Amino acid sequence: MSVDFKYDPQYDTVLERLKERTLEGRIVWQETAEEDVFLAAVKGEQTFQIRKTCVIESLAEVEVVRVLVKDSEGETLFTTPGARGGVAFELFNLAKRIATGIDEKIDRTVQLLSNL
Repeated sequence: MSVDFKYDPQYDTVLERLKERTLEGRIVWQETAEEDVFLAAVKGEQTFQIRKTCVIESLAEVEVVRVLVKDSEGETLFTTPGARGGVAFELFNLAKRIATGIDEKIDRTVQLLSNL
């Protein structure tokens, strides 16, 4: 496969596929010891770490999301550029929702309140 260096790497395609597979339930995100960092392993071949951080840009704090992709040996294959919105943020919010089990917690709370 030849690479056409006139075009940027297909980071957006990776993010879209991760989002699609997450929505399908084929990728399960887990919490890590770090706040706003979530991890998913796929078939023992690659791991995906999604992270939201704050960076300083033009004297203002801006939140960005990056995805770090590692192989089965733990070697970093690539990291997506910091995104300030779009699919990266949607994926981050899905990963957080799944990893923290927020839907189940809300369901339990609704049930508790309904039983009063």
